[in-house]
Amino acid sequence: MGHILVSIPVFLLLSVLQTVVVSRIEVLSGSGDIILLTIISWIIIDEEGSHIAWAIIGGFLISILSAMPIASTMLTYFSIAMIAKFTSNVFWQSPILALFSASIAGTIIKFVIEFATMIFIDIPVPILISITNILLPTLLLNLFFTMPIYILMGDLSRVVSPGEENYA
Repeated sequence: MGHILVSIPVFLLLSVLQTVVVSRIEVLSGSGDIILLTIISWIIIDEEGSHIAWAIIGGFLISILSAMPIASTMLTYFSIAMIAKFTSNVFWQSPILALFSASIAGTIIKFVIEFATMIFIDIPVPILISITNILLPTLLLNLFFTMPIYILMGDLSRVVSPGEENYA
């Protein structure tokens, strides 16, 4: 329960950082997503099982700040949480491999869900331009931000649960 209570101020701070700082760091038209990376990092570091709550809280805060419908945003972050849990179970001996594979898969899933949502609400989006100008730069930036977020979430996990030693 304590991890869920910690997630609210963490995601409030990260959503402000996402909106004010990270979204201004662009390569072509892509920008990083630290909320996505935070959810993935927490799932890989912490094995308590509060990953669904982290996905719901992060998805809800991002849906408030973005123009995407709440259903697609919640589906996006819920799917990312499931992918991160799956990769942490598959690559249980190598958390860094799980981290990078979940970050890549999560970024692609987010792009696909957002692309499908835009098509569903009748916004014309050219697929090739979207892939080259949004998906690939976003993937690059997310991979760049992955390790710093993972390290910060590891430190937060040690502060929240000081008795537990995580060697991930």
